[in-house]
Amino acid sequence: MAKVGETDPRWIVAERADGTNVNNWHWTEKNCMPWAKERMPELFEGAKIIENGEDLIKITKVDTMNGECHINTRKGKIFHFFEFEIKLKWSGTIKGDKVEGNFDMPEISFENDMDEHEIRVNVTKAADKHTIRQLVANQGIPKVRKLLETLIEEFRGMRGYLQEVKEVKPLTQTTADSPKPAPAPSHAATTSTPSSSTTTASSSSASGAKTTKVEFNDKFGARPSDIYEALMDPRRVEAYTQSSAQMETKEGGKFALFGGNVTGEFVQLVPNERIVQKWRTSTWPEGHYSTVTIELSEGRKGCDMKLTQVGVPEAEAERTQQAWRENIFERLKRMFGYGMGYSPF
Repeated sequence: MAKVGETDPRWIVAERADGTNVNNWHWTEKNCMPWAKERMPELFEGAKIIENGEDLIKITKVDTMNGECHINTRKGKIFHFFEFEIKLKWSGTIKGDKVEGNFDMPEISFENDMDEHEIRVNVTKAADKHTIRQLVANQGIPKVRKLLETLIEEFRGMRGYLQEVKEVKPLTQTTADSPKPAPAPSHAATTSTPSSSTTTASSSSASGAKTTKVEFNDKFGARPSDIYEALMDPRRVEAYTQSSAQMETKEGGKFALFGGNVTGEFVQLVPNERIVQKWRTSTWPEGHYSTVTIELSEGRKGCDMKLTQVGVPEAEAERTQQAWRENIFERLKRMFGYGMGYSPF
């Protein structure tokens, strides 16, 4: 099972030595954070944010740059993802007085337009901090936004960078030596709130497998309608699962996720409230399906979700829960910014 933030190579369609693109799907991912950390000081440090006669303030240091930045490619399409936490130091002289401070940017995200990013001005040294704060906010913030825009435009133009080093080296799933696919999920669970797995008294299915129940709760910084759409829109599902998704989004419609490793049927669909599926992975006994129920409701600060999956082979319960958590909901939150640090209300 892949760790949070990592890609399980068993769920990535193979890039084979013979050049065959299995099922016509490739997913490649490149971590561009090293580039961003190198490029940002080049752009920002020394940049003049106020220059008026003898008055001069410059950015002196990229003090903090945390987060993530990567390029994904799938079926010839390129996706750019970034989410930064940035702090910049600045200093200079205004009317002969030494002034110092910083810009604090808690979240610079691919989801927002440039003018939507919050940029806070802090003054650490000045004779009149209020006046300097207003001056830097009025004249300095627009210039910081322009520098950020340059950084992001350069990042979005980095098509060639992806081919230089491919961090994810897919494994073929068609050879006898390939590891068996792990039970991948379809739509459901986790991150900040550890989910609890409940094992009921074992029962036996028609296939003879002993089965149990997996259930857990989670919270999202989004509306129930946002989560429902993220679970039911094939293009969105493909984006955060990093694999192909074939979905007939209607009751009785079939679905196949993770290159066919997860298959099933939609049993009941109540928009923005409830999804019920017949669900199985390719490693389960032939013909054996579990039943997944996902319930969405409006919580205090976003969407509350409950997932219940009955009929899971007992030996697969822990891996199935981990798969939901790490390869569906953790990725969904990261891709669309639906962690609890964001409130839609």
